[in-house]
Amino acid sequence: MEFLPLSDRISASQVCQQWYDASRELKLHRREVVILQDDMTQAVKVFHNSPRPVLHLVLKDLELGSKLSAFWDRFCPQLLSLAIQCCDVSERTFFEVLSRCYHLELLQVSGCRELLMSGRVLETPRDVAVLRKTLVKLRELSLDSNRYLSDALFNRFVAIAPNLDCLSLTGCQISFHSGLCRKFYPGDSARLGSVMASESVLTFNNILQLIVRQARKLRKLKFGHTLMDNLALARISEVPGLHLTVVHLQNCDQLNNTGVVALTQRQRGLRELDLSMCTRITDLSLLEVCNNLKSLSVLKLRSCRGISNIGVSQLHRLTSLTDLDLSQCELVTGEGLQDGLCSRTNATLERLRLTALNLDERIVCRLAECLPNLTLLDLGFCFNAVTDRSIQAICRHQVLLRKLILTSCDKASITGLTVSRDIARRAVVKWGDDDYSTKGMDIRLQSL
Repeated sequence: MEFLPLSDRISASQVCQQWYDASRELKLHRREVVILQDDMTQAVKVFHNSPRPVLHLVLKDLELGSKLSAFWDRFCPQLLSLAIQCCDVSERTFFEVLSRCYHLELLQVSGCRELLMSGRVLETPRDVAVLRKTLVKLRELSLDSNRYLSDALFNRFVAIAPNLDCLSLTGCQISFHSGLCRKFYPGDSARLGSVMASESVLTFNNILQLIVRQARKLRKLKFGHTLMDNLALARISEVPGLHLTVVHLQNCDQLNNTGVVALTQRQRGLRELDLSMCTRITDLSLLEVCNNLKSLSVLKLRSCRGISNIGVSQLHRLTSLTDLDLSQCELVTGEGLQDGLCSRTNATLERLRLTALNLDERIVCRLAECLPNLTLLDLGFCFNAVTDRSIQAICRHQVLLRKLILTSCDKASITGLTVSRDIARRAVVKWGDDDYSTKGMDIRLQSL
């Protein structure tokens, strides 16, 4: 059954008891995510009678009380990932939940104001010691958008994850200014440690201490939507023994070329880099990326207004690139894409987002010819580029495409889609309020 798409797998499970039992094989459910939101009452009843495993659980806007003990006993031991988003949960309940998660690999705690506000979560060394033994498989820790996260709380969270290789602090209020650090750590107390850590502020210096300690294990850092600046990024890049593969810095307004150049020169093993909405970086940064990051497979530059054709024309140097986002880069035109992506056939690139670029029909046809293995293509708001002719070129050459987004492209018509019999066999066409359903591919044509 593992080779069947989800819809066929569901149908097959209803044939007989034997096929139903086969559909419950654990490896078939490793990518399924269960999301519980607003009210768990009905969901608890349903899952109580369900034999299906739950490996990935997301809890959103819920009150997690002690009455759910049976639910935690049933599902926590099998969880591989747990996300607690904007939930009202007490310190004791939080500990009890995690103490049951023996196989947890990913933990996300985001926007949980009530949990962190008191500063008492994981405050006893005994609780930390218990979870440290329980969560030996925990590899990824995400503490995104937690306003009340402090140095003391941060140290407790990382203490329960001894084998951490991915840390996300996206949207956290981190103090990068050395003057503020000296205010909370005057004199000799500037040497940060778990005993002396501040309960009032989250400082970059404290986070850097963790990065230094875990340098041999850490591979992924996510500091998007923070005040990360050039000096801080350079200090991370220079940590001895640190070999990063993933860095997310989206919407870091304080960053410019200096910080990005330092990163690319010292962390040459990067495979994924997100610089979306970093408005102060220019072509110099992109040129350094293309020259230094030969293993890069994911590059996101959405809304980087300083990126132009000069930098984009060198993208052909990134021969391992599979995912590229150039959406809303106002200075990028078809000329840059021609040199950067269409100088030769590129069988590696699979996902390409070009929302709101100033393109024409010719370059879309050229992209269709040179990028035969795309599975996702976003041409939304490319008003002059999407016509019946360019859509037919896409249908003819990009036979692996599964998602085509053409939002507000009013020069296209249904004719461009219906002419190709091939696309009609494998598409779910969304055209205004009407759905033209076949199989496999999702074409979005909103607001036509």
